[in-house]
Amino acid sequence: MPREKDEITIDFIDFANLSVYQRKKGYRFSLDSVLLAYFALDEGIRGDVLEVGAGVGVVSMLVARSERAVGRIVAVEIQENLAEMARKNMETNDLAESIEVVNTDVREYVKRCGKKFDAVVSNPPFGRVDAGRVNPDREKRLARHEYTLDAANLGAVISLSLTAKGKFFLIYPARRLLDVGCQMNRRGLKLEKIRLVHSFRDKEAEFVLMKGGVGKQRETTVMPPLYIYERADTYSAEVVKIYRGMIRK
Repeated sequence: MPREKDEITIDFIDFANLSVYQRKKGYRFSLDSVLLAYFALDEGIRGDVLEVGAGVGVVSMLVARSERAVGRIVAVEIQENLAEMARKNMETNDLAESIEVVNTDVREYVKRCGKKFDAVVSNPPFGRVDAGRVNPDREKRLARHEYTLDAANLGAVISLSLTAKGKFFLIYPARRLLDVGCQMNRRGLKLEKIRLVHSFRDKEAEFVLMKGGVGKQRETTVMPPLYIYERADTYSAEVVKIYRGMIRK
């Protein structure tokens, strides 16, 4: 954990009744985590769940807080500071019995755990290490760039850990869609559905939500786009609906 108390903030996700501890200047969760959790819930995530790259644990907590028939959740995070913060968040929100936080490299975890999961969910590091500006903060750098887990390795992790009828749920920058899809296909995984996320109706897509499973790629359903804002500083009706209704999914 960070040494200075003033480096920690407590933020609230009111609609889920969650308190979230996180570093003020380190990695912090954002809307993409909320959208991923909503997408997974809306698409019927069930059973035992593996979260890859859990950060401070927001996605796992949102899934656990829902009324879905989810079983045990294992949230794997390679960074010790973030894993410790995630454990604190589970304890603070009375979710320690439902969610196990594991501080390790997920590639090693899936090799030794000997368990298959009904669902894998991940908001992974998405920035290529050879492209764009690299954040000078180590915590942010490892959380946002593919130093420890690229799309190819994520595909291998999903392939090893998913049951035959299991599903995976991912969020990536929209520009990575083709690359990530190809990496999943190479490991015997198929993209069943995708949904593009736009800030505004007249802007290019920023993110892509993906649902998939085990099997050969045939067709992919392209869902209607999700718009975050109706206008500046005003969330779209769907995002408002997400905030109001997610936990009843």
